[in-house]
Amino acid sequence: MPKSFYRLWAGEGISALAGSWGTMANSWLVFHWTGTPAAIGTMWLFYFLPSLLVQWGVGPYLDRWNRPRFLAWCQWSRSVAFLLSLVCVIVQWQQPWVLYVVAAWTGTVQALYTPSTQALLPALVSGTSLIRANARIDAAFRLMNMVGPILGGWAVALAGVGMNLAGVVLFYALGGWILSGLPPVYGRESTDLPSWKKSIREGFQVFSRDSILLVLTGSLAAVQWAVAGLIVLGLPYVTEELGRGSLAYGWFLAGFSIGYLCGSMVVLRWKGRQPLPGVMMGANMIGGATFVGLAWAPHLGWALVMEGLAGFCAPFFHVHCLRLFQTRVPSEVIGQVLSLRVLVMRLVMPLGTVAAGWMGSVWGIRFTLALTGGVVILASLAGWRWLSIRFGGQESPSGPVSTRA
Repeated sequence: MPKSFYRLWAGEGISALAGSWGTMANSWLVFHWTGTPAAIGTMWLFYFLPSLLVQWGVGPYLDRWNRPRFLAWCQWSRSVAFLLSLVCVIVQWQQPWVLYVVAAWTGTVQALYTPSTQALLPALVSGTSLIRANARIDAAFRLMNMVGPILGGWAVALAGVGMNLAGVVLFYALGGWILSGLPPVYGRESTDLPSWKKSIREGFQVFSRDSILLVLTGSLAAVQWAVAGLIVLGLPYVTEELGRGSLAYGWFLAGFSIGYLCGSMVVLRWKGRQPLPGVMMGANMIGGATFVGLAWAPHLGWALVMEGLAGFCAPFFHVHCLRLFQTRVPSEVIGQVLSLRVLVMRLVMPLGTVAAGWMGSVWGIRFTLALTGGVVILASLAGWRWLSIRFGGQESPSGPVSTRA
C-alpha cells in the first residue's frame, strides 16, 4: 500500500474516533440540559434531515473540488462546530438549540465526507488493492466506533464533559491536518466543467443505466431498512422479550461491531475464488437469517451469537459492493454516484425505523424481526440471481467498466 493510503487510513481512524466520541458527548449534554430522552431523538432528526436536503444536489461539486483538501476542510469545520459546544459548557450557557445546530452541521458534513472519501480511494491505490484498502478503512471505522464511547465515558467520569469535548475538537483538528497532506486529486479537470444541470443528469444516467449498480443499491437498501428496524426494536427486544437489563443491551449493541471487525480482518486475507455474487448475496442471506434467529432466540447468549454472526458476514457484502462502485463508475462522476448511494441509505433509515415501530407494536417484536429477516433473504436471492446472470459465473463482471449516456 502507498504512503498516501496510510495517511488517509490514519486520518479516517482519528476522525471516526472523534465522531463517536462527539456523538456521546452531545447526547449526554442534551439529556443533561433538558432532562428528557425526547431531546436526544430531536437531535438525531437534526443530524439526518438537513443532509437529505443538501446531498442530492451537491454531488457534482464533489467531483470538481480537490478531494483531500475538501476532506480536511470537513474535519476542521467539525472541530469548530464542537468548539461551539465546548464554549457553551465553559460559560455555562445551556441552550439545547446550539447542540441541534452542531448536530445538523456535523450530519450534513458527514453525508458529504463519506462519498468523497470513497471516491478518493481509487486514486490512491490500484484496482487490485481496493478490497484490502476498503476492508482496512472499514475495520478502523468500526474499531473507533467501539472505542470512542468507552473513552468518552471515561473522560466524562474523570474530568467532566468539557474535557470530553476538548478531546473531540483536538481529534478532528488532527484528522484534518493529516488529510491535508495528501496529494491533490480532482474528479474533473478544471477545463472540463459542465453545468450543474448537465452534471446531475450525467450522474443519474451512469447510475440508472448500470443494472449491477442498481441491484447492489437495492440490496443495500434492504439491509439498511432491516438495520434501522433493529435500532428501534433492539432495546425492547432485550429488556422485554429476553428480560435483561441495560448491561445486556450494551453487549447486544457491541455484538455486531465486534463481529464486523472480525469479518473485516477475514476479508483482508480472503483468498477464495468463489463467484462474487454468491459471496456478497450469500453474506446478506446469512445476515437476514440472523434476524429470524433473533426471533427464535430463547436467551441472551443466542441473541449475541446472532448479532456477532450478522456483523461477521456484513463486510463480505459491503467491501465488495463499494469496490464495484469504485471500479465501474468513471472518476469524473464517481463522487456524485457515491453521493446518490449514501442518499439512498439515509432515505431508507427513517422508513425502516417508522415501519419497525409500527409493526412491532401491532404484530409483536419477534414476528417483526422474522418478517424483516425474510425480506432481506428474498431481496438477496433476487439480487444473487440477477448478478449471477450479469457476472456469468466469473469472479468479476464482463463487459464495459461503466455505462454512460
